[in-house]
Amino acid sequence: MKSIHPFSKLTAMTALSISLLLSSTLLGGVARAQVAAEVEGPVSAITDHGDGTASMTVMDILVKLDSNTVINSPTAALSIRELADSANLPGRTQPGFVGGTAIVIGNSQDGVIHAINVTIEPAENVVIGEITANNDAAGCVGGMNPADRALFINGVPITFLNDARMPFGEATNEGGFPINPCSLTPGDAAAVEGYFTTQGLYVFGLTSDDADTAGHTNQTAITQVQCRERAGRLEVRGATTASSGTVTMTDESTGATIGSTGVTQDLSGGVYRLRVNVSACPQIVRATHEDGSFGIAEAQIR
Repeated sequence: MKSIHPFSKLTAMTALSISLLLSSTLLGGVARAQVAAEVEGPVSAITDHGDGTASMTVMDILVKLDSNTVINSPTAALSIRELADSANLPGRTQPGFVGGTAIVIGNSQDGVIHAINVTIEPAENVVIGEITANNDAAGCVGGMNPADRALFINGVPITFLNDARMPFGEATNEGGFPINPCSLTPGDAAAVEGYFTTQGLYVFGLTSDDADTAGHTNQTAITQVQCRERAGRLEVRGATTASSGTVTMTDESTGATIGSTGVTQDLSGGVYRLRVNVSACPQIVRATHEDGSFGIAEAQIR
């Protein structure tokens, strides 16, 4: 049997789609259809038009946003005003998020992408290594001045971000439970994520299994929330100090129940996972164990 190369099929399908689209455009002046679009790349401009809309340039592609566009940094939901804020993020010389990277999901028409979701950050810099110094275990979070910072990973000074557009979240262990980062000592393993400048690493997240835990005996954490808006599919993963029981997920904004799932025992307590169809992606999810402990996390919407 003669095989057909997959790209041959793709080319034929694409040609047919283009032919149909052109035909519908030429016959009777029918409006050109929108096409699903996604782009990930550098941001060269962001403009707030002052009327609830904005535009940005990503990889030289014009992207339009309106009041319905969902905008997020790694640790915060953003308004159009915050997205376009030209005030420098700590340690950076470029205005706001300009020069950073954006992931845009939306629809394209006449070469312009109309954004449904935008995720943006100045850069994605990660270090997985060892703590090489903690010069002030009582107050290692420090300030914006590099001289105030006491915690170092592989010789690089760490600053915990305090900008509302991308604040430091919560230091956790691999199970997602809160830890005290100031308890870290040289030689401890840690992972940090943020953006690097000439002044060091400005981080929004820190993970380590070598730090002291913080909080109550019973804990529930969310380690991942992903929602595919087009498919209407939500997945929530997390961990609990309890080795059994039930975890119920709710929409933090509305209080509506999303679904429940059981806890499976593992070495450090328990883990859980929920997959469910949703009519709309929640922005923030709360996971509550039957022992009353809970965790809250923002959804990554794609």
